[in-house]
Amino acid sequence: MDEYFFLKIMTPDEIFFEGKARMLELPSKEGRIGVEKGHMPLAVLLDRGEIDFREKETARSVGAEAGFAVITGAEVRIWTRTAFWRT
Repeated sequence: MDEYFFLKIMTPDEIFFEGKARMLELPSKEGRIGVEKGHMPLAVLLDRGEIDFREKETARSVGAEAGFAVITGAEVRIWTRTAFWRT
């Protein structure tokens, strides 16, 4: 069974990331939220912090400013003011 969902991270200037992810953690205003495929639909305000996700077997981390995310069972779309890869 395919355990991946579609993830898209966007800023006003670009599509920062677009691809499949297995797991995602977001810095919401209420605390960190974990997302996997099949998550209940949700719209959430994001706080400044790290967006962590697993793409295939690689863990990735993105620093981001405030924004919002729309989560469905098959995809997550994130809009943020700025995004940059964390090392």
